[in-house]
Amino acid sequence: MSGFAGKSDPFLVAAFLQRYLEDERRSATKSLSFYQGLYPGHEELIAREFRALDTETEPTDGSESSSSQRLGRFHIERQIGRGGQGVVYEATDTRLHRRVALKVLSDHRGWFPEARERFKREAEAASKIDHPNICAVHESGEAGGQLYIAMRYVEGESLAKRIDSWRENRHPSDANDTTTQPSSRTGIAAVLTLIQKVARGLHKAHEAGLVHRDIKPGNIMITVDEEPLILDFGLARDELSDSDTLTHDGDLLGTPAYMSPEQLMAQRVPLDRRTDVYSLGATLYECLTLQRPFEAPTRADLYQEILLHDPPSATSLNRQIPRDLEVVLQTAMEKDRNRRYQTALSFAEDIERFLSHEPVLAKPPGLGYRTKKFVERYRVQVIAVALVFAVLLVGIASTTFLWATAQNNLDRFNLLAGIERLRQAEDAEASIYPPWPENIPKLKNWIAETAEPTNGDLIEVAEEVETLQARVSLSDTERVLLGALEGHVEKLRAFLHPNHCTDPESCDHDDPARLSQAREGKMWANIVREISIDAHAGAWETAHLAIKASDRYALDGLQPQLGLVPIGENPDTGLWEFYHLRSAWDPDSGVLPADIPIPTRGPDGRIPVMEETGIIFVLIPGGWFASPRPALESRNLLPYFLASHELTIGQWERLSGSASPSHRGPQEINYGTLTTGAHPVEMVSLTMCSDLLARHGLHVPFESQWEHAVRGTESESRQTRNPHRRVSTL
Repeated sequence: MSGFAGKSDPFLVAAFLQRYLEDERRSATKSLSFYQGLYPGHEELIAREFRALDTETEPTDGSESSSSQRLGRFHIERQIGRGGQGVVYEATDTRLHRRVALKVLSDHRGWFPEARERFKREAEAASKIDHPNICAVHESGEAGGQLYIAMRYVEGESLAKRIDSWRENRHPSDANDTTTQPSSRTGIAAVLTLIQKVARGLHKAHEAGLVHRDIKPGNIMITVDEEPLILDFGLARDELSDSDTLTHDGDLLGTPAYMSPEQLMAQRVPLDRRTDVYSLGATLYECLTLQRPFEAPTRADLYQEILLHDPPSATSLNRQIPRDLEVVLQTAMEKDRNRRYQTALSFAEDIERFLSHEPVLAKPPGLGYRTKKFVERYRVQVIAVALVFAVLLVGIASTTFLWATAQNNLDRFNLLAGIERLRQAEDAEASIYPPWPENIPKLKNWIAETAEPTNGDLIEVAEEVETLQARVSLSDTERVLLGALEGHVEKLRAFLHPNHCTDPESCDHDDPARLSQAREGKMWANIVREISIDAHAGAWETAHLAIKASDRYALDGLQPQLGLVPIGENPDTGLWEFYHLRSAWDPDSGVLPADIPIPTRGPDGRIPVMEETGIIFVLIPGGWFASPRPALESRNLLPYFLASHELTIGQWERLSGSASPSHRGPQEINYGTLTTGAHPVEMVSLTMCSDLLARHGLHVPFESQWEHAVRGTESESRQTRNPHRRVSTL
């Protein structure tokens, strides 16, 4: 036991213990060397005390040896838990012959009156409440100088441990096990049943005048009969008592990840029962999504997240969560406690309504409230936009284009806020491509968020923006400064369709083009490795060995490339060629990706380019490229892939999923020639090409790569070679 007796300097020990306990309360304990540095000349004493604090000790009653493992009339069986305030043992009451959970105040905390008073207060608080979902306290007292609380012993596990087991078994091998997971409707119902019982127990405590202040999964025990019990009233505050709180001003008690915003304000706002409603909502969020609502690398960052941001949509993390349940979660975790469930009973009753398939009383926030939250979240951007408007007003003060009323000013502000929100929704699409295996989670989330009915609010914003665009008149100068608003909403509504499907995975009819392409991209990402690498392992091994042995490439072989299949060496150039599968696959043709035919060479050794032919890539050797043009910098190029032909109309349509922009369509006469899908695509800009290729992990060749492919390396330029060699012959 760590204490004052027998120490050479009790005042120094007390100072060290006070500092250590303060750090422990803030979860910021330091290393032994740090504390030794605070007390130079007393390193050995500090080391002894530090080790004593970190040592598991067993309680005694002072009259028996420590090996007897007794505390008063309680016989200690084993330690079953340990926290910042005390240790919990399984023990036997030798007088009443019953098992109890015996909570004992930690040795080093027992020296501080504040810790002793808080420990006593826990026993008093819990003993006030008689409810089946609150762990009953049998008695409390002191034996051998140690404070203890004897509570009902419960066989079971904590909710925190159960959540951990769900995380470890997200994909159980036994299909029957999925019913216990919160990713199934049955599992969600079971979680909700537990939480609504906890809410009713909390309401009982609140009616007795107690606010728990530390509701979290670790303080909820689940018995073998699946009954939840609320534990640890050590931080409870008695609303009915006139006595001051046991904490100093500015103290922050509780577990940060589950604290309500007002709890983080450190007594600047008086706490009431609604803080427990928030914490229970955060606990339910973690149960359903297996992720805490807010996470950050430091406590300061975590506080900022809780105070200023909303948690990720629960439906984006668990697609089995219905819209009504999402609204219940949002209401329980509202930052404005006046918009939160006002009692834990109201929370429990809304959960019961959901389980009984009745309408819940919680309602989603309206457009006005969402706009207000948007302004609060992006205050800096809104101020910047407001300054732009101020500059515009000054610049056009001499013209007749002035806002006549305050309503017109408000329309302009709402227009900007709506446009910004829609731009953010559109930008999210860019992160899901190219369709490679590592982007499958992003593709799934984007498809779910875009196709779910919960995105109806984005459509409302888009419609409101359209209305405001028609109502608010803007000058040409303003349109340029505000990012050319015309046509932006129409572009967004290409993938925000009002007739959403209830099952994003199976619904194909009347879908927007971008949503269909994302579904195709997810499917392609799932199979691209199998159809391009696994199914052609022999061809890749041959290419690897041939390129490794080639003096021309000077490479240590070639690793398999996603989406490509080796065709072999071109007999004219001796360079290796590869087939791009995605540009050859038409989703509407009925041909499965695994059945895409690999082209073969004709009698002349070349591969004929037909309408259905995909891109043929050539592996160009690297080397020093000395540009003959001063404007193009000479450089050393690594080997790279270059298409042997221009992009055809057929390849464009298959990659884009839309009609070719070419001036002449298939079967039309163009300069005396019948246009087919094998002709080069035309009427496209560099931006259009770059955007399309980027969606498939490709890019337009750099100028140096193009010149190098045509002219060869510096060493080749000194040799005799065909001066008319073209890229199309490679």
